[in-house]
Amino acid sequence: MEIDHFERGLTVDFAVRYIMVDCTSVAQKAQQRHNLTGAAPRLCAEGILASYLLASQIKGEEKLTIQILSQKPKMSFMSDINANGELRAKLSPTTFPETTTELDGVLVVIKHNKQKELYRGVTNIEHSNIAQALHHNLTQSAQVDTIVQFFVLQKGNSIHRAVGIILERLPPTEDLPFLTSEEFFTKYADLTTKEVCQSLAERKLRNENLHDLLSKPISWKCRCSRAKVKSMLFSLGRKELEEIKQEIGYAEVTCHFCNEQVLIENDELQELIDQHTKK
Repeated sequence: MEIDHFERGLTVDFAVRYIMVDCTSVAQKAQQRHNLTGAAPRLCAEGILASYLLASQIKGEEKLTIQILSQKPKMSFMSDINANGELRAKLSPTTFPETTTELDGVLVVIKHNKQKELYRGVTNIEHSNIAQALHHNLTQSAQVDTIVQFFVLQKGNSIHRAVGIILERLPPTEDLPFLTSEEFFTKYADLTTKEVCQSLAERKLRNENLHDLLSKPISWKCRCSRAKVKSMLFSLGRKELEEIKQEIGYAEVTCHFCNEQVLIENDELQELIDQHTKK
């Protein structure tokens, strides 16, 4: 099985910057975790592609949170991604008519670390798909010639391929060859799924070598844990914990990102209550 991965670099003539991602396995994991049906698997895969492509510049302890909020149709997508390429995502509702493509709403991009929010950007989505929304986000901030293409192959409710690419035309310099705007779009605007997949595998694009600056594996990873659930329950306070213990006898928490259920038994609730007593 191929490993999902992300690449960033330049064409060999340094005229075009590229970002490519294959997140097929991550998209499959999201579909399975949330039991997505209809157009939902594809929409979620497109949201994941946008997340990885937007996260190309984060580093260290930085993280990116992506939200796509649509009013028509009613839809909410959210993802968290770190600099190691570890992502978790959710989409609701879990099913849409298969003809669903265009959205009306906003794309919200939040960069943050453990201490604070570093950046927040909001892009309107008007009768657009997610790739078009991402293109609008990039061009309104960078204002350079840009091509964004997503290729998502869905059969039934399963994702068989999810790849995406961003190409940006670099400004002309005296020392290096460059493409005019017309040449750039003529050369790259009609890329196919097969070509992008081959580019990821062979480091070539339209028969030209690619200069790879960064390549790394990416994966699905949810950061929920039993310890975090117990910490959350502890924060409810002694009184509420005692009520839960008396009325239900246990606490069951479901992570909204991965749908994993964590069961905190009666004796564990008592341990949390005792910790409050010792304070």
